[in-house]
Amino acid sequence: MKRKELSSASSPSLLLVSGDNELERQIAGTLASAGSPFTTFTAVTRGHDALKVLASCKPRLVVLDDELPDTTGLDFLHRLRQEGVRTLIIYVTAHHTLELEKAVRQLGVLYYTEKPPDPLVIERITAAVFLPPRKELQP
Repeated sequence: MKRKELSSASSPSLLLVSGDNELERQIAGTLASAGSPFTTFTAVTRGHDALKVLASCKPRLVVLDDELPDTTGLDFLHRLRQEGVRTLIIYVTAHHTLELEKAVRQLGVLYYTEKPPDPLVIERITAAVFLPPRKELQP
């Protein structure tokens, strides 16, 4: 399990659940260049490890890969929802099918995409999730 502490562990965090090193490099690079709006980035390769992180850190956002060494992303997502975990999820797959997309969306993911995810979309989602809303100026 890799954890990159950007400041305090009690602050908003992002969890990447993927066995794909290239996806991890892409997500980490995208978030670093965007000026990470969160403080902790944790990457794990197995669903089992992700459950431990979810229980202890309660990350605000999870990037979930469909292909994991010990389970599928869809099975992992089913388990999360059965256990009542409602964290926001970006679901990433290398093997898109309409059936998979429908199943994932029915489980309430924030965003579903094929690999490689669009860096601009990832930046926008993380900004929307982690940055406080801007207050409108009063005339």
